[in-house]
Amino acid sequence: MIKKAFFALLSLCFLSAEAVETLVEPVADSSVFTRRAVSEPANDVRRAPAIPNGQWKNIGTGKWFDDLFSYYQVVAPGDVWDVVFEQSADNQAWYRVLPYGPGSPVAEMMGEDDTDNYVYINTSDPAKVYIPDFKAYGQYIFSQHVDENSWWDDADYGTLSDGIITFPANCFCHRIHEAGGPWSRVNTSGKMRIALPGAQTSDYALKVESPFCPDEEGNVRIRFTLGEDIATVKYSLVQGEYFAEGNNVNVVLSQGAVLKGTSLRATPHERSMFSLLVVALNREDEVVASTQCQFFGPDSADPDTWRTAGEASFSESFFMPIYQNLTAETLVVPYEESLEHPGRIRLVNPYSVHGFSPAIEHAHHHYLFIDASASSAVYVEPSAIGADFGGGESAVWSVAGRYVEYGLASEAYNLGLFGKRSGNVITMPDYSLLVGEKKYAGGSFAETGAGFRVSLRPAQSGIENIDASAAAAERYYTIDGKIIDGRPSTPGLYIVRTPAGPRKTIIR
Repeated sequence: MIKKAFFALLSLCFLSAEAVETLVEPVADSSVFTRRAVSEPANDVRRAPAIPNGQWKNIGTGKWFDDLFSYYQVVAPGDVWDVVFEQSADNQAWYRVLPYGPGSPVAEMMGEDDTDNYVYINTSDPAKVYIPDFKAYGQYIFSQHVDENSWWDDADYGTLSDGIITFPANCFCHRIHEAGGPWSRVNTSGKMRIALPGAQTSDYALKVESPFCPDEEGNVRIRFTLGEDIATVKYSLVQGEYFAEGNNVNVVLSQGAVLKGTSLRATPHERSMFSLLVVALNREDEVVASTQCQFFGPDSADPDTWRTAGEASFSESFFMPIYQNLTAETLVVPYEESLEHPGRIRLVNPYSVHGFSPAIEHAHHHYLFIDASASSAVYVEPSAIGADFGGGESAVWSVAGRYVEYGLASEAYNLGLFGKRSGNVITMPDYSLLVGEKKYAGGSFAETGAGFRVSLRPAQSGIENIDASAAAAERYYTIDGKIIDGRPSTPGLYIVRTPAGPRKTIIR
């Protein structure tokens, strides 16, 4: 069995009982929802707070709700297990635990217990609970975003109430000590909690599962698993990539529909990514959980007209870097080119010829979409590719493609996230690709990619000629199709129409 690098597979259980199915209609207005920030938090000089010395006393067993190692998709956000608590003999407001010790799901998946690195918890002020920086397994550094850990901007403390410590979403940062590099936010789902010994905990488990691809009738069926203490679930369907966090939770509460039963059926009519945002409430109408799932409309709904263009040689770069036992493969498949947008191509059933045979048997084709209409601003579009290497149905994207969808194309260009096209060869920067697998964090996209290369062998004049155009009669448009009077003066990514056809261009 192929194992994901460093970590074993996380399996999610489907409902066994027949579910009541509700049709999801209509799609919500995306303008009222907020995108997640794509930039990383800044580094700062670290300083450790004073942790009590002296003796620590075992005070019993509590619970650890993890949303830290969910960053690695080792556990699902909010997975819970028992941990032994110790209390400082010198300062009883301080506790310590070994959350990744024997019996924890993280230790089982890592194949190793972490019995050396304690997590210390300061509850001196119940409204400002914090955890000093700690280093799980001696290398994975986690830092709560608080003054005591030398973060200079807004502090994100936890709160202690009735023996349960709750932490706000995105309040922890993470990086690997040996690798250095920027900090990444964790606890993105806001499900990090700690229950002290004796605290009464509620079952607010919330799982939402869906495929990436619609079925042959164009439907996507979404199934829910709900904890027994969840009283109400509300949801909104939004076109694009959105997350059930921050202001989006309030929008779902005010405008979303109430879930009836345990299953939904969505019928998307566009070739696009869609997000189902879900918020759960308890009997007191308090928000106790939120999550989301992403899926795609059918590729047959793509508005472009496509022509068979030739053959593509594709260096598989999405899954090979993250799976052990996978070797580099070059896949040779047909490709098609858009007639409306020359340079926009799609590889046809790219994983159908892979040696590991990961292709899923669907009646429809799967495509890997690449927009190479601007030679210096190439990106992979979100694509449901119909492959399963063991982590469930998969989809791919690129970081630059995400920036483009978020309206940040110029920022992506300045950061060097776009790929390049030289003649018939397309390349992407290393670790600028994204892959989502449904058995890992519900399909959330994670960075990957090394050595991405597509070599095109056109059957006739093809992609290398798409930049040739007459200088006269050029008309400029924004990326969303709004016409501009004259040549733009503001830097960014634009569409320019010429007698030779449309293409994308970057104004610096």
